[in-house]
Amino acid sequence: MEIQILNYSQIKSVFYEVKCNQSIEDIANQFGVPKDYITKNNSGQIYEGKVLFIPQTNLKSHIVKPFETIESISKKYGITVEEIMSKNSLNSNYIFIGQKLYL
Repeated sequence: MEIQILNYSQIKSVFYEVKCNQSIEDIANQFGVPKDYITKNNSGQIYEGKVLFIPQTNLKSHIVKPFETIESISKKYGITVEEIMSKNSLNSNYIFIGQKLYL
């Protein structure tokens, strides 16, 4: 089963079939969602041929720039450091330049 969708921003939700050697991270990056978002909405192991349900998300993202901290980003968007850490499955407040954070 092959599902072709050209513009993910115009869809409400999608069913996606896992391809050979795809990881959760690969799929999360493809759809612009955190990897935990995929695992929370699908049960069991992820394997080639499994069809995943990826619901619509209104998550915003931010690319970390030089000299930014998780605290400065939280103030910029008016959310807590804990919310950022939770949405991005972070175990510490260490972030790096170029990292994509979901808000």
